[in-house]
Amino acid sequence: MMTVGPFDFFTHYPSRVLQVGGGTLGAIGLLSCLMMLPILTQPAFSLPRRLAKVEGIRPLAKLLPHELQPRGFPFDAAQLEELVLLALCPRRPDDVQSGPMAHIKIKGSNQIRQIPLPGRLGLFFNERGDLCLGDEGDRFWLEIELQENKMFAVSVFLEMDGELQSAQFRKAALMPLVQKMEELFQEEPFQALSKARWLGTDLVCKAGLGLAVQKMEIGSALFDIAEGDRLYWDGLGWVKESISKESVATLAPLMQARNSAAQGLELDVWDSPGERHMRVAAPLASLQPSRVKVEEWFSSIRIRSEKQISCLLEKQCLILREGDWALKENGRWRVLRKAEDKQQMIDGKRFGDLIVFESIDAKRRLVQGQFILPSRIHGFPFSLTIAPKVEKRLRGKGAA
Repeated sequence: MMTVGPFDFFTHYPSRVLQVGGGTLGAIGLLSCLMMLPILTQPAFSLPRRLAKVEGIRPLAKLLPHELQPRGFPFDAAQLEELVLLALCPRRPDDVQSGPMAHIKIKGSNQIRQIPLPGRLGLFFNERGDLCLGDEGDRFWLEIELQENKMFAVSVFLEMDGELQSAQFRKAALMPLVQKMEELFQEEPFQALSKARWLGTDLVCKAGLGLAVQKMEIGSALFDIAEGDRLYWDGLGWVKESISKESVATLAPLMQARNSAAQGLELDVWDSPGERHMRVAAPLASLQPSRVKVEEWFSSIRIRSEKQISCLLEKQCLILREGDWALKENGRWRVLRKAEDKQQMIDGKRFGDLIVFESIDAKRRLVQGQFILPSRIHGFPFSLTIAPKVEKRLRGKGAA
């Protein structure tokens, strides 16, 4: 049998020469591309490479018209417009002299700066390549002014190679940015306020007045505050009192309640000079207790009229109308029907478990309401279904 050497193979099979040669050249080409990849992916502009890694910014010089683009500008105006968040600060309710203020934030960052309008704010890149807010800036900065309809006019300036380039965009003002309580100003009295606890909504006031009154604890002091109510610092502690026109010049540290939202009770806070503002959210501090099965307390429910029932409530016979309150005092249930009786409960002069009968529907044989614990901030809805009346028929003696 003939032995074929490695080089004799191509003599006997000349058609394989092109196949083997092409494969070899392809492998060499692929290896060359892999070796060149780090060089090919270098940024095409002259700024340090880390600037090209800024998240959300393409390393392309599209900020300016093509004929004016400096080789080193790292992003375009549309991207900068998306990254820069602008919010209009609310004015202190007792200050009519100060001009408008704005909050500025870079999207994805926790850093927030406040400036008077019109104003100037510097931009820079940190060591990680993140775009950050600085001081006024002398090479890269924003100039911001407020126009009509709460629109911001923003000019971007960049000095490179001795030339000053600029671009502009307009942006609608956002609602003030909501921050955490622990991010409040570091000095007193704001540190005491940062430890405040929102306990919840006063359910008795909500049932009786239809008002969302919040209970808030600051240190050892407990406050009932509704939207728009103010607390100010009197030098010793936070007090609930309207500031008179005579004291406007002092501009004491001020907090104004807004509303409760998913992230917490929102508060607007201004410092003593009125130059700084923060909107913070106090999270709900209290936990909901175990549900009370109010339905099990009722028995022998009977419909007396379209909006009235009789029942046994913990073996105590009561006649109840729609809109009545039942208060448990000294171990007994008392029906509160008069406005003055309910007002005493609202004012905190009477305490105890409270049942509010919100609706009585005779046609649907349904009673609905709310049970409120003595804390006034915890409660549970309840629903009672009234069983149909069973009629008993008696047979006569002579019946078959």
